[in-house]
Amino acid sequence: MRFKDLTESQILALAITAEEEDAHIYRDFADSLREEFQASAELFEKMAEEEDGHRHRLIELYRQKFGEHFPLIRRQDVKGFYTRRPSWYRKSMRPENAREEAYQLLIQHAQAIGANAIINMRYDANEVMQGVTEVLAYGTAVVVEKV
Repeated sequence: MRFKDLTESQILALAITAEEEDAHIYRDFADSLREEFQASAELFEKMAEEEDGHRHRLIELYRQKFGEHFPLIRRQDVKGFYTRRPSWYRKSMRPENAREEAYQLLIQHAQAIGANAIINMRYDANEVMQGVTEVLAYGTAVVVEKV
């Protein structure tokens, strides 16, 4: 299914499961950092608690609007919706592979919106905290046609 085809109740259900998944990811990060970087681990724990709060508010909203049962819809079920690698996969990723993964994700996202080229493509890397670096690949997705 495509995101634009989802109903309001399905979008809300997707948001609920995304919040739950994000909380798990943050707790995985906290566990992996706890021994050497206690303050960073505590930050990720707080982020997970915040995601839990978001999820509980979304569940309450869903119940008010649509009833008790909500369908299980995950990111990977929706074509064109952003996906996340499992945290155990990223923990073992070598820095030189992160750049290639960022590039491949950029291509996937561009194709998901119908683009056949990317212009002004760039990489960026930011140290989020000691031992944790994010790698970004970004550019402008376009459709190139022969004239």
